[in-house]
Amino acid sequence: MRAPGELWFDRAAVDALAERVRAHLAEHGSIDTAAYKRLTGTTRRTTVPLMELLDALEVTRRAGDRRVRGRAR
Repeated sequence: MRAPGELWFDRAAVDALAERVRAHLAEHGSIDTAAYKRLTGTTRRTTVPLMELLDALEVTRRAGDRRVRGRAR
């Protein structure tokens, strides 16, 4: 799957990340960039496009400097 910018990610990896993000949101209500980085184990350069990709997939939506649950599921 293509993320914003020039990055591409494996669909299964994105689906697995989406499940981890959903679990985090169920427990905490929102997620910030630092928590995303811990979930992905990557740098901000990779994490931010992944955050934007999950926003586009409506797994999350941006609320200020955090993400909250989107419309999907």
